[in-house]
Amino acid sequence: LGALENDIKTDDYTNSKNLLESIRGFQNKYGSEILPSEEKIKADIAQTGKALEIYKFNELSYPSTSEGLDALITAHSGLKNPFLFPEDGYISSLPLDPWGREYIYEYPPRKSKKFDLYTLGADGMEGGSGEDTDIGNWMQ
Repeated sequence: LGALENDIKTDDYTNSKNLLESIRGFQNKYGSEILPSEEKIKADIAQTGKALEIYKFNELSYPSTSEGLDALITAHSGLKNPFLFPEDGYISSLPLDPWGREYIYEYPPRKSKKFDLYTLGADGMEGGSGEDTDIGNWMQ
């Protein structure tokens, strides 16, 4: 807190910004050790899934694969009810999987009944075992 107090006094927040970047780097590098990868993935999928359900409630359909998860953050021209789009979006930001990649979203789905939302695991390729296992909403 000393750095922040000094930054407030001097109105120069460079030190605080550098500290936050350092913390972010630590989280990216070691975050999966603090929150195990599978638990983080399940939490991310659940949170994003809830946002998709609210989107569907308002729009009567999930976003298409081409509209993607960005449709939860930014209103697009194809909205049926643009007046229902929340000012701050359906979700504040899209989570990244434990390996720093975006989750894959597909609608219509290939593996689940509603939509597919998944990560390809540590190797980023379909299939695999252990840390390379694909984890998706159809598994929950």
